[in-house]
Amino acid sequence: MLLTVLSPKFGLIFSISRQNEYFRGPCFFVYVAAYIWSMTILFKETLYIAKRYQNKDCFALLLLFLFILGGTSIQVLFPSIHTTWSCVSLSLILYYAFFCELKEKHDILTGLFNRRAYEYKIQHLESLGYGAIIFFDVDDFKKINDQFGHQYGDQCLSTIAGLILKSFSGIGFCYRIGGDEFGVLSDKADEIDILNAISLFINNLNSSREQDCNLPLVSMGYSIYHKSEGSIEQAISKADAQLYRYKKLHKQETKEPGKTNCNFSCSLTERTPH
Repeated sequence: MLLTVLSPKFGLIFSISRQNEYFRGPCFFVYVAAYIWSMTILFKETLYIAKRYQNKDCFALLLLFLFILGGTSIQVLFPSIHTTWSCVSLSLILYYAFFCELKEKHDILTGLFNRRAYEYKIQHLESLGYGAIIFFDVDDFKKINDQFGHQYGDQCLSTIAGLILKSFSGIGFCYRIGGDEFGVLSDKADEIDILNAISLFINNLNSSREQDCNLPLVSMGYSIYHKSEGSIEQAISKADAQLYRYKKLHKQETKEPGKTNCNFSCSLTERTPH
């Protein structure tokens, strides 16, 4: 930036002749180096944002990146072809629109997809005729808020959301459906994939609860949707019913003498019918 500001007077990166002709200066390589570095940062941040917002299809983002890279590179290689500003301006608008749309689909607190995105994905699974549905519900979350305050309650939700994302992002998309309710929807996972992810989530949750005994338990339920076997509403009801059966089991087990929340270990896979 400093060299550019000084260039009109000293001609470091560029110079303008009395005939209003543009010429590249002896330090133009600094501009090229800055350009390459900026493109590297843009590419890295694009991938990071795509991962953060569970955007598994990076095709649109990569097209945007290639568009701005190609447009600016053309003018660097061929100075007489003025494509940089038009490509940069259009790319900025498209990037802004793309990420605005992403943010509208995400929950601010947890970073997971929100209810709006969940409803859209449910419709997609219904039209596809196949899918996996997994529900999560934080046990006794009202007591957490009442006993430790809403700030700690929000912290618990963020922690649990992170554990869900860590455990299930490989098989589907993760959502905060509302309040203390979460979900995972997938159009490719089978029952084995689901059980493996659930087992991973239980291990991750237990590890987190060893660090924080006040972190609540989480009940889970799942179902596999096949259009030939029933409607998607029936599949949702099945997953919901299973979730509340396990919630009752949690309550029974935590009341047993000598069993504390910190040592509680839920083996959902052992209770799941095959």
